[in-house]
Amino acid sequence: MSVWGVFSVLALGVLLFGLMQGWAFYGVAALALGLVCRHVGRAGALCRGKEERRVLLWGMLLLGVGAVQLFPLPTGLLRWLSPTTLRVLEDLSGPLGTWRTPSLYGPATEGELLRLSAAGAVMLLVAGLGRRGAERLMVALVVFGGALSLLALLQRATAGDRLYWLIPTGGSPYGPYVNPNHFAALAGMLLPLGLALAARDRTKAPLYVLLSALLGLALLGSASRGAMAAALVSLLLLVIMLPLLRPYAVAFAGLLGLYILLWPGQLQGMGEVAGALKMRLGLWADVLRAFGDFPLLGTGLGTFRYVFPLYATVESPERFLYAHSEPLQLLLEAGLLGALAAGGFVALAARLLLRGPREPLRAGLAAGRGFALLHSLGEFNLHAPANTMMFAALTGLGLSLRQKDGRLH
Repeated sequence: MSVWGVFSVLALGVLLFGLMQGWAFYGVAALALGLVCRHVGRAGALCRGKEERRVLLWGMLLLGVGAVQLFPLPTGLLRWLSPTTLRVLEDLSGPLGTWRTPSLYGPATEGELLRLSAAGAVMLLVAGLGRRGAERLMVALVVFGGALSLLALLQRATAGDRLYWLIPTGGSPYGPYVNPNHFAALAGMLLPLGLALAARDRTKAPLYVLLSALLGLALLGSASRGAMAAALVSLLLLVIMLPLLRPYAVAFAGLLGLYILLWPGQLQGMGEVAGALKMRLGLWADVLRAFGDFPLLGTGLGTFRYVFPLYATVESPERFLYAHSEPLQLLLEAGLLGALAAGGFVALAARLLLRGPREPLRAGLAAGRGFALLHSLGEFNLHAPANTMMFAALTGLGLSLRQKDGRLH
């Protein structure tokens, strides 16, 4: 399996607006799934070790919950499993037949299941690269991220509301993303990898430090406060695992301080945090109240925007399309079963990274994944399909680093 084939899927996903457009998403998802089918033997490297199989099993359980949500069940059984689902469906559609799916809106669940399946395909592809291939992919991703960060900074300075200087958006696009928070999520995942590569290869350290600096500057330029906070915590984690990187973490913290001081508008914006936090807390309380009506199977993956208006009490000038918290949205949409499956997958993958030898690449991957998880507590950064695939790629890289010459160790 070619490293460049996997890299092409990841890079194409980012460059095509983070795959937030349907045509781009379906095309790249089909490419990823096609590649994993073609290289099923190499992708099956993930199944060679006992702990790797456990990671795969928990991921498959999450997909299984989504599949069950699309499977028609007798209304009597569904009334026992999720009585509110039937009540909502009856309110919206009138009398029901003898069979209904647990998902309140099947097409949305199908789309989310495809997003997660494509991400799983990327993880399998990366896990099948072996250690040497994983190292080459990490280098390619950091170089790509640095170049993309430079593009984002130049675009922000010169293009106004135009994506790639060509496409008017009416907003504040940043790099290939319409939402600057989504770009910040990408930069935050790749920043620790650049520093880890600098610690691993002293001869090329200046190049990797430069690329990491570009990623850090682009992250700051996104003005995403959540991403800045998550980056600081992830770099602290990196320093704990690799003390020799302490100067770089201190430099990033200094850049953050200068950014706030030199752009007073950011200081003024900090005064809005309390109001935004109050609104988020109200939003999350409504999400938890809705979850109480769908505790076991959830409302169906991808159905938040259709279900939440039935429970919303928080005042906002805009309609909430996402819960602004990945764990809470997953809890509502997938229920306890889906949340437990996702939690088991994330925890076991992290355990494999942290239990291994304290080498720079492992530390960088742990910090990159840690950033994504921390950022997702208060944002919907992983709902950009390209970011979902990148997170899956980091997970696959961690599994690949356990291999040596095609064997697990």
